[in-house]
Formats: sequence, structure tokens, C-alpha cells
Amino acid sequence: MKRLVFISPDITHARKVVDALQEQDIDRQHIYTITPRGVDREGLPGPGTKSDDFLPGYLRGLLLGAVAGLVAGVALFLLQSDAFDIGGTMVLLVTLLGAGIGGLGTGIAAASFSNSRVEEFRQDLTMGKILIMADVESDQQERTEQAVRAIDPATKAAGEEPAPKVVP
Repeated sequence: MKRLVFISPDITHARKVVDALQEQDIDRQHIYTITPRGVDREGLPGPGTKSDDFLPGYLRGLLLGAVAGLVAGVALFLLQSDAFDIGGTMVLLVTLLGAGIGGLGTGIAAASFSNSRVEEFRQDLTMGKILIMADVESDQQERTEQAVRAIDPATKAAGEEPAPKVVP
């Protein structure tokens, strides 16, 4: 899947774009809009989880926390004394604990920031334009762009996003 990004000049145009995307068999749950503050969103899908960086932060923290937990678990295993016995189960539990704490901690921290992928469109949003994102299959991309251009020939995809990376 690819995420296509379109910039719409006003709310009426944005509603037409969303309708065109749905006519291309793109489920409404795969369409996201981000509007400037104070714009009436009626008839538009919401930003979903795309308005902040929770998920990318959570995935990075999950991976880094698991690695840290694994290292800590292996270190405990190698440095164990006769007073306590650490087996493979304990190493696994420490790894899972590290992943959970790392994922949750970085996810919550990242949620306090706006989506870093949306930042490049911040100027358009401050000018009152509306950002529309749609997740489409690769074979739908050209047909989807043509459907949006049919509304307004000047409208072009403002970009496309690949799937988020776990580690930047």
C-alpha cells in the first residue's frame, strides 16, 4: 500500500476529492483529512492516528526496548551467581518487559508531537488548505490520481509516503 497525499484549496473541493476517492473503491477508513483549526470538518473523514507520531514512535520503542531487554537478560544470565538461577524463560521475560516499556514510553512521548510526515505540509495548512491522504494499493495509484485530477486538472498528488520505518 502507498499513501497518496493531496492538497485541497477549500472544504468544497476536499469533499469532492473524498467522494472521488470513495468512488475508486477506497474504503473511508483508509482516507484521512487534516484541516486547519476552525474549519468545519462535516462530511470529511478525520485524521485518525495520522495526526500524531504515536505508532511510529511505539514501533521504534518496541524494537529498541526488546533489544535492550534482551541484552539485559543475557547479561543477567551470564553473570548469575549461585544465589539465584536465571534460565531462558527469565531472559525472555526481561526481553518482553523491555519491549513493552520501550514501546509504551516512546509511543506516549511521540504522541505529544504532530506527525513528522505532515510537517512538510504545515505551510499549506496555515494558508487554509486541507490535506487529504489515502492509502491505496499500488495498482490503484494512477487511476486514483486521474480521478482526483478529473475534479480539478490542476490538482496533483502532493506526494506519496512509503510504509513507516521501524528504525529511522
